[in-house]
Amino acid sequence: MDYPKSVPGSGLENGRFVDEDPIAGKPGSLIPASWGNSVTQEILNAITAAGLTPDEEQTDQLAQAIRQLAKPDPLQQFPVQVYRKNLLINGGFNIWQRGTTNQGPNIGGYVADRFRCDWNGNAGVSISRQDFPLGQTEVVGEPAYFLRWQQATAGTGATVHKVAQSIESVRTLAGRTATVSFWARSDATRPLRVTIAQQFGTGGSEGVVKVVDVFQLSTSWKKYSATFQVPTIAGKMLGVNDCLTLSFDLPLNVLQTVDLAQMQLEEGPVATPFEYRPAAEELSLCQRYFEKSFANRLQIRSNNGAATCIGNFTQAAAANTGQYGMSIDMQVLKRVQPTIVLYCPGDASNQVWHQGLNGNRFAKRDREKLCHCHCDSCRQCSRADFADRMDRGRGNLGGKSMSYQLTSYGVLRLSDSAFIPQDPVNRDWLEYQEWLVSGGQVLPLDPPLERLTANQGMLGLFKRMIQVSPDSTLKTEVNNG
Repeated sequence: MDYPKSVPGSGLENGRFVDEDPIAGKPGSLIPASWGNSVTQEILNAITAAGLTPDEEQTDQLAQAIRQLAKPDPLQQFPVQVYRKNLLINGGFNIWQRGTTNQGPNIGGYVADRFRCDWNGNAGVSISRQDFPLGQTEVVGEPAYFLRWQQATAGTGATVHKVAQSIESVRTLAGRTATVSFWARSDATRPLRVTIAQQFGTGGSEGVVKVVDVFQLSTSWKKYSATFQVPTIAGKMLGVNDCLTLSFDLPLNVLQTVDLAQMQLEEGPVATPFEYRPAAEELSLCQRYFEKSFANRLQIRSNNGAATCIGNFTQAAAANTGQYGMSIDMQVLKRVQPTIVLYCPGDASNQVWHQGLNGNRFAKRDREKLCHCHCDSCRQCSRADFADRMDRGRGNLGGKSMSYQLTSYGVLRLSDSAFIPQDPVNRDWLEYQEWLVSGGQVLPLDPPLERLTANQGMLGLFKRMIQVSPDSTLKTEVNNG
């Protein structure tokens, strides 16, 4: 936009308009129609760019447009420390505390930290961390890793194939505009449905699920995004463990390979560049829900090797007698009271100790079966592995339904061998009751188990199980429920 300098006869002086001077007989400058139209169009462009509708009767629309357009641009490259926009944790798939693959084609749950991978219908799925080549240009920002869902067995009758993350508090983004963005590719053109679910928790209102969009993935990396309105929570009732869940639903009952990278959920109408947080900060955010004491490259299991041991305790009593107390320090304050699982890195039998910190769940398991053998030969064990109940999941896990067995003290949850007492305020007991209402069938009493625990109580059972040799060390996993 400029003065009409190129229009002959416009009467400009020194490139500017001048008034008519009747005394001197000097004509004033002319305003050519083309120039008048261009000025008007320039103003209209500003008004429409601000999302306003031009109105001849309004004389303040340009001022409104300037104020709107002068707001900070979400795409402006502010230093990352100015804000924390990505509500997803580990959206770059850099943290894999449980190991970089799932432990079997029928075992889902959490592999990459904070992202649950669930499927059913007897599908066989491999979840793995994949590396981006150095210097690749397909996905911007020089990311290091992406998550791969590789389905080698299609399965039949499946109802769920999804990757999801739950964000603390159903209040998150409630009633506001949000944008989800991610990079993805597939081995063929496939739909990927994205949903948001407001879960009000146990004892709260029924959850609200909203379909954000259905994207068509291609065989090349591409960035996808969608802006949507998160429903309001006015009039809802809040329960226990409320959250906002973002889910990516894959096609059912097909052989497929889907890659996901740089997942981001943020407030506002614009998909901004992916936010990178320092590695130490990202790990700390993950450890609020799950923490372990041994190397991140190692899976959560026993028999990882004596070299993985980093925690020790010494038993003052003779071998094969009880060791009743030990201290386990956590790196990060947990979301709720955690559950601890103790592993033995030097024992090929895969023995595991499991203890609830609230004093009402004690069990020892060997390959998912309750047992009472002692770890007399254990000379070294590693210490401290912690996980949130939000990270243990509810219902189906990799196609396996949750199951329980009756005991004289309550029920035994078979997925992690945790004893659950008949306590109306115990969260696990409430979840068990919900499971029964939904049609779950509990297994009957097991006589060998009852004989083991008879006349001892749960604490007596735990004391028998933690009989270890002198100078032993322990590794633990804690479920932060």
